[in-house]
Amino acid sequence: MASLYGSSRVLDGTRFTIHTHLTRPGIDAKLWDVRRNRKFNKLCLTGVLGVHGFQQQAPLYLDRDLALSLGDLLRCDSRIWEKIEVEHCTGHTDLVVAIGMATGRVQSFWFSEVLLSADTFHALATGLKFNRFVSEVRFKRCRLSPAIQVIADGVRGNPTIQSITLEQCGIVDDLLAEFVRSLRDCPSLQKLSLEGNICRSEGMAEIGFLLKERTIQNLSLHNQRVEDNERMEIAPIASSLRADISALKYLDLSRNCLCDEDVSLLMGALIDGNQTLETLHLDQNDITDEGAKLIADALPSLLALKTLALPENPIGASGATCILKMIPENYTLETFIVPSGNTEIQRKIRWYGNLNKGGRRLFSTPRDAPLAVFPIAIERVNNMPLSHDWNPEIAPSDVIYGLLRLGQLLFEIEEQNST
Repeated sequence: MASLYGSSRVLDGTRFTIHTHLTRPGIDAKLWDVRRNRKFNKLCLTGVLGVHGFQQQAPLYLDRDLALSLGDLLRCDSRIWEKIEVEHCTGHTDLVVAIGMATGRVQSFWFSEVLLSADTFHALATGLKFNRFVSEVRFKRCRLSPAIQVIADGVRGNPTIQSITLEQCGIVDDLLAEFVRSLRDCPSLQKLSLEGNICRSEGMAEIGFLLKERTIQNLSLHNQRVEDNERMEIAPIASSLRADISALKYLDLSRNCLCDEDVSLLMGALIDGNQTLETLHLDQNDITDEGAKLIADALPSLLALKTLALPENPIGASGATCILKMIPENYTLETFIVPSGNTEIQRKIRWYGNLNKGGRRLFSTPRDAPLAVFPIAIERVNNMPLSHDWNPEIAPSDVIYGLLRLGQLLFEIEEQNST
């Protein structure tokens, strides 16, 4: 018999799911089972159903009696709840949130496509203010603008939150700036995702200040709805990247109409001694061959970057060739994606990325690598992730061949030892 909810939820034996098609007797039976079996540590309330591989939406109405029953379970049970997920629901969600947050034993709250009431916002904010256990709060496609001040007050000063996501919530620039300002007092915050909002000069300025607090490691600003006649102000971010003022390791600026001038700002910051940023996504922007040449010129000085993505930019063969020409001078990049249409160039760039994964940095300076390091470098080849279009038998041998071809040092040391 096919399940009425997604396969991932079926496979997860620790998830307690209530969906639209469950009757009240069925829900009561599930509640009884959950009280007896302490393996359950995730609660999912969903109106999104997966039937035979297709998703159907039928909002789950949470009446007062059911909300109180769920709240009683959260409040009275001593177990640690890893996650409460509310998806496409209506009704008394505020009761569950208030009681769940008050217990201090819920680690993660996810809200997706939920029309949240004022009571829900206040309950969540109150809980966040006093909960010292929650580590993640996520909103996706929720209308937050009317209550962003309430949420900001709840988040401000929380010492345990590590991840906050406000995705596709339509928050405008001044409100987004106000929310980001409240995060300065969150000492444990490491991940911030603001995808699909409207971040402009005020919001970007506050993000720049936040990055200088040296806690944020992962920042996503994908698709800030920048129009063709607008420009995203990235100078505050570039300033924080310069000389390791921030601790940022992952930055997503894709789909924001970034131009070659923006690339110049970013590359200038990265070559000015940045030792932290490992992943940079610049997909779906307006970067041309000129921007690609700026990136190529910066490649020898990129000391920490491991992944750089440029797909769906108007970069032609000229720009891609400039990158290919300079890629041998970089020893850290492992994944470098250029726009489609440069298949042969991409294949050659990928080969150097594989060599970097295999330990090509050993040969970046002559005669300073101990012989004992080489077995470790060769062993790393077996741990390399292989993409689906590679021949798994050829790829590792290509890397070993490349290392040996570049590494004359290996044979010279062996020859000296034998003599």
